[in-house]
Amino acid sequence: MHELKKVREAEYFLQRMSSELDNRRAFLFDLSAFLASARSVLQYAKDEAQQKMGGQAWYDTQVNSHPLTGFFKDKRDLNIHSEPVGASSAMEIEVMDEAVGLSDSLTVTVYDRQGNVVDQLTTGKSPVSESPRPRQDQVSVTYRHYFADWKGNDDVVTLTGRYLTELKAFVADGQSKGFLSCPP
Repeated sequence: MHELKKVREAEYFLQRMSSELDNRRAFLFDLSAFLASARSVLQYAKDEAQQKMGGQAWYDTQVNSHPLTGFFKDKRDLNIHSEPVGASSAMEIEVMDEAVGLSDSLTVTVYDRQGNVVDQLTTGKSPVSESPRPRQDQVSVTYRHYFADWKGNDDVVTLTGRYLTELKAFVADGQSKGFLSCPP
C-alpha cells in the first residue's frame, strides 16, 4: 500500500548520494537512508501480498529471481543489525596542463570506522618541481564509491540506480497482478 511512497523516498536518497560523491560522510548517510527506504518497499509489499491468494508465491519468486534484491537486502540487514554500511572509495585527479609539477612523495592515511587516524605513511621526500600550478579549470577530481563484495565493476550509485529500477518494476508487476494496491 505504501510501496510507491518508499520508492520516491529511495529516489530522493539516490539523488542525494549522487550529489554528495565528494563528501564521504554525507554519501554514507544517504546510502544508509536509501537502504532503509528501498527495503521498506519490499516489506510493505510482502505484508500486502501475503493477504491475497498466490501473493506469497509471487513475492518469493520476484525477490529470489533478482540478485541485486538479495544483495541490497543483506546490505540493509547488516546496516541495521550489525554495523553501519560502508563502501570503498577512490578519487581520480586529472590535470590538463602542459607543465605539471610532480613530487615523488605520497602520504597515505588509514582511518578506523570511527574516523580516527590509525596509521599514516609518507614515502619519498623530494619537493615539488618549480613548474607553475595549473589553473582550477585545468584540474578535474572524480570520486567513485564501490562495494568491495560486489563481483562486478559497478559503483554504488550505478548499483543503487539499477536496484531502484528493479523495485519500480517489482511494484508495477504487483499492481498489474492485483497483489499490490499502491495509491500514488
